[in-house]
Amino acid sequence: MTACPGLPASFRVSSTASLLSVFNALPDATLLLTAELRIEAASDTYLAATLARREAIVGRLIFEAFPDNPATPEARAVHNLRTSLEQVLATGQPHTMARQRYDVPDPARPGQFVARYWLPRNTPVLDGQGRVSHLLHTVTDVTPSAESEARQQLRQLNRELESRVQERTHALEQARQEAGRQRQRLENLLLQAPAAICIFSGPELVYELVNPVYQQLFPGRRLLGYPVLEALPEVLNQPIWHTLRQVYHTGQAHTESEVLVQVAPHEGSPLQDFYFNYLFQSRTDENGHVDGVVVFAFDITQQVRAQRASAAAAHQLRLLTDALPVLIGYLDQQERYQFANHAYQAWFDQEPETLLGRPVREVIGEQAYAGVQHYIKRALAGEQLSFTACMPYREGFTKHIRTSYVPDIQGQQVVGFYTLVSDVTQEVLAREQVQGLNDELAAINEELEASNEELRLQHTELEQTQQALLEEAQRRAQERETFYQVFEQTPALIALLRDEEHRFEYVNQAYQELFPGRQLVGLTLAEALPETVEQGFQALMDKVYQTGETFYGNELLLRMEQPAGQQPRDIYFTFTYQAYREKGALAGVSIFAFEVTGQVQARQQHEVEREMERQRLLSLFAEAPAGICILAGPELVYEFVNLAYQLLLPGRELPGRSIFAVLPEIRGTSVEAIMRNVYASGQTHEEQDLLIPLKQPGDDGLENRYFSFVCQARRNEQEQIDGLLVFVFEVTAQIQVTEALRESEARFRIMADAAPNQVWAVNPDATIRYANQAFLDFVGVSLEEYTATGWAYFVPPEELKQAQYTLETAIRTRSLYMLEHRMRRHDGQYRWLLAQGAPSFYPNGELYGYVGSAIDITELKQTNQQLTRTNQDLDNFVYAASHDLKQPVNNLTGLFEEVCRSSTFADPAEEQLLVPLVHEALQQLSSTIDDLAALGQAQQTRVMPTELVSLADLMEEVVNTLEPQVRAARARITTDFTSRPALSFARANLRTILLNLVGNSLKYADPTRPARIHVSVWVELGQPVLIVEDNGLGFDAVRHGAELFHLFQRLHTHTAGTGVGLYLVHRIVQANGGTIEVDSQPGEGATFRIRFGAA
Repeated sequence: MTACPGLPASFRVSSTASLLSVFNALPDATLLLTAELRIEAASDTYLAATLARREAIVGRLIFEAFPDNPATPEARAVHNLRTSLEQVLATGQPHTMARQRYDVPDPARPGQFVARYWLPRNTPVLDGQGRVSHLLHTVTDVTPSAESEARQQLRQLNRELESRVQERTHALEQARQEAGRQRQRLENLLLQAPAAICIFSGPELVYELVNPVYQQLFPGRRLLGYPVLEALPEVLNQPIWHTLRQVYHTGQAHTESEVLVQVAPHEGSPLQDFYFNYLFQSRTDENGHVDGVVVFAFDITQQVRAQRASAAAAHQLRLLTDALPVLIGYLDQQERYQFANHAYQAWFDQEPETLLGRPVREVIGEQAYAGVQHYIKRALAGEQLSFTACMPYREGFTKHIRTSYVPDIQGQQVVGFYTLVSDVTQEVLAREQVQGLNDELAAINEELEASNEELRLQHTELEQTQQALLEEAQRRAQERETFYQVFEQTPALIALLRDEEHRFEYVNQAYQELFPGRQLVGLTLAEALPETVEQGFQALMDKVYQTGETFYGNELLLRMEQPAGQQPRDIYFTFTYQAYREKGALAGVSIFAFEVTGQVQARQQHEVEREMERQRLLSLFAEAPAGICILAGPELVYEFVNLAYQLLLPGRELPGRSIFAVLPEIRGTSVEAIMRNVYASGQTHEEQDLLIPLKQPGDDGLENRYFSFVCQARRNEQEQIDGLLVFVFEVTAQIQVTEALRESEARFRIMADAAPNQVWAVNPDATIRYANQAFLDFVGVSLEEYTATGWAYFVPPEELKQAQYTLETAIRTRSLYMLEHRMRRHDGQYRWLLAQGAPSFYPNGELYGYVGSAIDITELKQTNQQLTRTNQDLDNFVYAASHDLKQPVNNLTGLFEEVCRSSTFADPAEEQLLVPLVHEALQQLSSTIDDLAALGQAQQTRVMPTELVSLADLMEEVVNTLEPQVRAARARITTDFTSRPALSFARANLRTILLNLVGNSLKYADPTRPARIHVSVWVELGQPVLIVEDNGLGFDAVRHGAELFHLFQRLHTHTAGTGVGLYLVHRIVQANGGTIEVDSQPGEGATFRIRFGAA
């Protein structure tokens, strides 16, 4: 029997009380175990160290009495102790275990444990045959020293980890700053692009970004941070708003050209028409959901207006020339008509369109051509000339003409001439008898990739740290359990694998938690983690074990299989495999690692988002209506071109080639100089309407083309210039339209200057656009002076306000303009002019302006004034005569009545015939005199005082006066004076108006139905309108409207009347600055509307 430390050699297991008492008093913490590992005795020291009671543990299996702490399964206390005890039972040799964590139950807290660290030794007790009959389990409590060392090492490791965290935080902050710089460069590019660019975010489409070009469209509006309907509420019912919402909800891009948008540039200002070419592109978040809309827009308002102005000018030229009673034409170098006005039809009985392209000789005839042929040659030689001639156009049709030929000289070459032919036949005959006229850019900034220098440094530091720890572990082999505790609490993943099979000898808590539910310690790498074999990790470890060379793994992926039904889990590690030695020989491989899954996934997500953003921008640029390209390197090689850019250069291969190889014609020009300067200086350059002659496919000649573009430097991650970003759009068509507009305006002015009457044109804002030479001769100033001063300087101040109001009203209502006003002639005399104008429209219906003419009517005006005075004298005579005749007629009536009373007729039949006739004649004569008196009184209405007249009271008075007629017509009269209960007017005149209109409604009521009369007042444009409606007989207002208000005019003769009533009403209304109009159809009644002006 082998002796045991602390016992006499003759000691044998005994159950006697004396031996147990001796055992219990042993100074060491010792258990006596049977071969079945059942506790047979426990020393008092053991009971005190484990907080146990003897009666609670004796007789129980040791692992029942002291189970594993479920909270620390990684300690594997039961497993390790069982392994040691079984080894002693098997070999009969003592075994000293490494320091173990074996927590003991806390008697004060059932179910809880108290942490304990032990140095265990297991010693066999042999029987007489040398078999192990008992085991002595002796432990030394090293908890205080272990915890102290662990705390010290933990503090040191925490300091190291805090340093690494700070370094990583600094690196992350640098990455964030770099990402911010990239975003800023992209934003700067968008802000400097020549296109109007904005970004809307969210379902409310809130302005998130607005570049200066976009903001300049609305200089007085607040946009950034406001929903579009709050910033620009006027777009609510416009097509562009519905398109914007459709792109947001469907995610599909939308491109459109020449779209009309009506907006107010300033808050509260009138709406203006803008035209845009635009692209709406949806923006998506990291999940692919639409979270906004990006807008690229190009303001082409001036281009559209120029195009329409050209069309309008041509239309205006046609209107003007067709309105003039002279032949106006244009002949080219081949003497063929390219233009002919409407007057040609009257002279040659042919539509003007049929003359175009035909030679003048064929149109006017050989005989007439012979008389003007030499003049035509002189005009085509560049001479401007005028002449008179007798032109025998055809048999029986000879005209004396006054002709002007005006050559059309372009680029010092005569391309044709204008011909203006006036018929002066009557003038010639009289002389013989007497004596004989209207594209940016955005660019994309290349993504920058971050450096991995930090990770390399981290690997170096991790290697140094691990090597230091390993060296320390080898130097202090007896204390390594203390480091185990440090490793247990560090967030780093630490494991020790032994031998070439890589059997796990130790894993810390962080390492074990990474593989929950898996047994690691005691198993080989292939057994515990078979995925590492398939994915190459074991091969890496084999190489480290075989060569002793350390391996650094940076963010390597390990795909871990999960329990059935779950997806595999991807884990990323940054780690070191380092061989460690024992007694100079390779013993195994250590693992020191950090799980960086979150960091890697965050970076990958960031890279995905950056790539998505880059692709979105490339997609956006690819579909942008402006041409966009990216030129790389000092040779400016095409790296990216969108479709719009490619279409600018058809038939040319662009990607991968230098711009100077693709466009050799720009070498040595200002374009090359601009690009070289931007690449060298980094200064953005913007160019407008630049002429760049370019070759066309299959043609060696150069074509003049015009472009507007922005050229901006592109920078790499080191902020060094590595390319150019170019926004470009062609404006050749716009320039050509502008030139065509200038030519059209020139033609219009040539034609207008040749007209004998005054011709003028104004813009939609009523400012002067043009006046012909006859007009300028009248006022005695140049066109520049007249355009600057306007007509305010020439119209009398007391008439200016009304003149301006009349013109502005016509423009606002798009109606014909007509006004008689005075204007100061060049000699200082004011002359009366009759000005008439008509609106001129673009082909789409938009107002281009007004074109009109004016004639001097001073003599006619003076004649009318004399006629007015004569009429006034006549009215005064009628008024006086009616009063003078009234008394004699009354006397005659009285005398006739007296004769009838005092005399008898010899023939009763004659009495019955003559007496009614005389009575009717006297009554008709009296009514006529009364009407003439009332008519004369109407001429005095302007001097009658006005007062505020209650319409309800006055209407009651009128109805009472007409009571017999109301009963006779079974009439119902209704009123509505809510809008204007009272009018400022002469009461007697207003009574006359109502009495006549309501009286006529009763007089001409339809006998087949009760009369219905409605009298009301409405307000239009701030002015009152009196309306009298009835359901009477009615009449044809279209046919008889012009004569309705004439004196003594009657449309219905079945009732008595003189035809003075409506004339009287018209005179009263007209004398007070008002108007009267009527709507009626036979059988449908009549409606009279009286507008009182400022009543």
